[in-house]
Amino acid sequence: MSKVEQQAAFLQDAAKLIKQAPLFGLTITGGELYRTQEQQDLHFASGKSKLRHSLHQDRMAIDLNFFKKGSSGTLELTYNKADIQPLGDWWETLTPQNKWGGNWSGFIDTPHFQRNEI
Repeated sequence: MSKVEQQAAFLQDAAKLIKQAPLFGLTITGGELYRTQEQQDLHFASGKSKLRHSLHQDRMAIDLNFFKKGSSGTLELTYNKADIQPLGDWWETLTPQNKWGGNWSGFIDTPHFQRNEI
């Protein structure tokens, strides 16, 4: 599978993810898909990333913002692993290449969804 085909398959799965989120009580807004090397260097230097090269640079990862209804009925931003876990687990069932940052050991990155290259 070519790089473009892999990127297209990832984006199709990301679209499914966005459509699936309301079934888990989540509203999603856009985050970061593409990242330049300069941006990655800043994320690495600040500790927001543990890698010098990210799959964001290959357009094979996306960070999303998650909201759930709070006690007052308004949408509240959440990156709480327990809130996103069902959706993250669902993402990983789409294909073995899909990984959710909330299931990583050590550095937990709940907004992060990626597709590893074949």
